[in-house]
Parts: sequence; structure tokens; C-alpha cells
Amino acid sequence: MFERFDDDGPFVPSETFRTATLARGRRMWRRRIVTRTAVAAAAPRLDSIDRIEVDTIGEPAPVEGPVNVLVAGADLGGLTDSLAVVRIDAIAGAITVLPIPRDTWLPLGGAADDPEGRINAAVGIGGLDLLVATVEGALGIPVDHVVQIDGDGFVAAVDRLGGVAVDVTVPMRDRATGILFTEPGCRTLDGEQALALVRSRHVETLEDGEWVTSPLSDLGRIQIQEVVARSVAASLLVTGADPTEVWDLGGVLADHGVVDSGLTDERLVALARTAIAIGPDGVRYTSLPVEAATEGQAAVLHLVAGPALDEALASVGGPPAEDPAPLGVGGGQPLPAPPLAPC
Repeated sequence: MFERFDDDGPFVPSETFRTATLARGRRMWRRRIVTRTAVAAAAPRLDSIDRIEVDTIGEPAPVEGPVNVLVAGADLGGLTDSLAVVRIDAIAGAITVLPIPRDTWLPLGGAADDPEGRINAAVGIGGLDLLVATVEGALGIPVDHVVQIDGDGFVAAVDRLGGVAVDVTVPMRDRATGILFTEPGCRTLDGEQALALVRSRHVETLEDGEWVTSPLSDLGRIQIQEVVARSVAASLLVTGADPTEVWDLGGVLADHGVVDSGLTDERLVALARTAIAIGPDGVRYTSLPVEAATEGQAAVLHLVAGPALDEALASVGGPPAEDPAPLGVGGGQPLPAPPLAPC
């Protein structure tokens, strides 16, 4: 087994060994060239990202520690189409994603005497400043950075990633968005299909030969968004193996996004590197317990007080369980399983 170590003569590489070694060297050289080229090309793309002052964001946490990024999807009407807190924790080696349902009823501004409304209206009323103040004040979740991206940006990102894979567990449709899956099973959606899916609020499933409307509305949409988000996150974090893909996605943010002025090029790159190092296996999703309610004539969602809420908020740096419950909470019920699952 160890005869080679006892040889007195010099090692003479075979032609096969020599060819393989040279080929490996050329591959590594090309990889270094691609990496340097991608990094050099990144600077102008990152510099072109729109950055705005968000007065309600204080001094951000050090990039080496847990950092909370509030990610908001914007629709054409100026409302927030989707909302989530993404906590990137280099110390724990974990990424926690907490979606906030767009219909959650809270004091807009975070103080008990602020006028109440659906959280998706905050941006239209007071910009990202009011949205951040609401998340921090009403939920007690610290916000270090905010990223807003429009629907076209979501479509472009999904297409750059090669689509998203979802498992349809039961035939489903949404005639308002054009979604129609007649057969169960895994499939890869392009950007337009994925956008239609995450915006679905009138989902119907085929049960015993009849289409039945889901009663969940925005809650059902949150469930669907989580499934899609898992697939996007898995694809996104795997792109760390190819720097050109990462910078292409940076171009999507430059073309379709807005970030706070504190999210500098250096911090953005550092957070991206941390997320890629953590990888898809380090991502966990949690949810806010909510229940359907009515405010005036509006269908809204109220937070549900209890251990589940405490745990969800604490998972992204919110108040610990012994602190008073956030504003505007009530009772609650478990939700049925969504018609989708990760592949």
C-alpha cells in the first residue's frame, strides 16, 4: 500500500498525470480571471443602485453580528405587495426569514396612539420611513437595512436564476392571476409564472371534481410565498459558486430596487458573502400567528398573542417572551396546509 514512499528513485509523472495537472491549472486560472472580472464589473452596477435616506433607521448592527434586512415588494399602486424580515446571523451561521402578512392591522408608526391600518399601506402614506417605524414600534423588531424591489425585479431575478421549482400537491388555479396547474407534481416556473403565483389571493383547489375556493386569502398567499421563497433562496445561495451570477443579480437590484443609504457597497457585498457562506441549509422560516378580522368594512389580520408570537418575534431580534405582547393582538387558529410544497 505504501510502496511509493519507499522508492529511492525520483517520481516521474506519466503523460496522463501531466495532462490532467496542466488542465486543472488552466481551469483554476480561468476561474481566477472570471472572479476578478466579475468583481471589477460589480462596482459600477452596485454604484447605480438607488439609495435613499430612511430617517427611522438608526446605527446599523455590525456586519459581523446579526443584521436585520426588511425586504419589501412594491406593486404598481404604491402598496407593499409582500414584506419579510431577513435576519443574517454570521455568528450563529443562520438566516431567519419572517414574513409579515400585508393585511396585518397595526398602528402605522408604531405608537399606540398612531392611526391604525394595514401594514401594506405604510409606504404609500409615509414612505419607507413609516414602514420601518411601524415594524420597529408595533412589532419590536429592529431594522438595520431596508430593500424595496418591484415586480419586474422579481421576474428578472427568477429568470436569472433559471426559474423556481415548486411541488404542486393538488390541482390549483387562480383565475385573477392566470395560474392553472391541472396536474400535481414538481415543475419549474419562470419569472412571470412565479410572480403570478406569489400574488395569488383567490386560489381554488380541485376537490372531488369541483373547484373549491380557499378561505385563506392573504394567509394562503403567505403560505405560497414561503414555498416560493424557499426555492428562490436555495437557488440564490447556490449562485455563490459562480460570481458572475451574483453580480448579475446585483444588476437586477440596480435596475429595479431601492435601498437605504446605510447599505453601502461594502456592507451589501459583506452580507451577500455571509449569506452565501451560510448556504440554503442554514435558512429557516418562521411565521406570525394571525387571525382573520374586520376593521370597519375591511378584512384584515390581527396578531395572535401567545408563545408562538413571542417565539416568532424573538427569532428576528424582537422582544423576549417575558416582555409585554406587541400592539393589536387577539386569539387564533391553525391554518390548513397550502397546495404547494418545496420540491
